[in-house]
Amino acid sequence: MWKPPERIRYRTQPGKWPSAAVAGASKLFMPLDYQALSLSARTWVPAMVPWRATETGFVTPDNLDWYERFAYGQPGALVVEATGIRDIASGPLLRISDDRFIPGYRHW
Repeated sequence: MWKPPERIRYRTQPGKWPSAAVAGASKLFMPLDYQALSLSARTWVPAMVPWRATETGFVTPDNLDWYERFAYGQPGALVVEATGIRDIASGPLLRISDDRFIPGYRHW
């Protein structure tokens, strides 16, 4: 991995912490409605690939626990991870290439 020849040294300047009223009035926490999309807040949990599915692509309790932790934070949207759409083995990556995978998704 590349590293700069000299370490960059600087002091961070802490910003002013917003009050509850200021944070509550922020657009970040306001609803968003756009065409068919309706979110309670503008915060997102992006798609990630935590590799918690079975080797054959089925949802596991680890998948459910992973997303449950994010859901407790009440984001406006929680995007489910990359999901295999071809009926080939792809390691512990979730799959949706066949109806046999659907029951695991119903827990969400």
